[in-house]
Amino acid sequence: MWLRRRYSWRSERGATIVEAALATPLLFLLITAVFEFGLTMRTELTVDAATREAARTLTTLGSAPDSDYRALRKIAGRLEAVTNLTVTRIVVFNASTAGDDFDAPLLASCLGGSVAGVCNSYSPGALTAQPSQFQCAGGALDASWCPAGRKNAQTDPPDLVGVYIVATQESATSMFGSNHVVSSQMVMRIEPTEHDSAP
Repeated sequence: MWLRRRYSWRSERGATIVEAALATPLLFLLITAVFEFGLTMRTELTVDAATREAARTLTTLGSAPDSDYRALRKIAGRLEAVTNLTVTRIVVFNASTAGDDFDAPLLASCLGGSVAGVCNSYSPGALTAQPSQFQCAGGALDASWCPAGRKNAQTDPPDLVGVYIVATQESATSMFGSNHVVSSQMVMRIEPTEHDSAP
């Protein structure tokens, strides 16, 4: 009787060890997936918030010469806390004339560089650029769609200004791919003023 109980106890113990050995990798995979998903969601929400803040800055400043610079500073401040994130491209574009479809040829070309009258396309280095590199002077980063020329009069009507951000986040575990591309877009109308301040 004692031998039979001892054998039964050892058998159950062995089965438990086997079950644990099978379940542990699955549990680890599940925890890793939840961690990666949570990190990705947090990054996407932060990039969305940065895009929204930049668009609001642009619509509030209207035709102020330094509006793009200040919008980029908003983006830099918001994304500073995100780890393993590399901004690929930031585009400030004229949605009044170009629309808001980055699959369309006109705006798709902005991903490769600025287009006169359509967009200012910024590389990651623009996030740390100096104010003197803006304000539409010769060779300025914002010269292609100069902020000072944007419509902000009630009778124009004001331009629609868009912000598009695309970035790459490096995976924390590399178990579900090494990189994740995050993009966000926001279009708002410039807040109207009684008189157009553009020259």
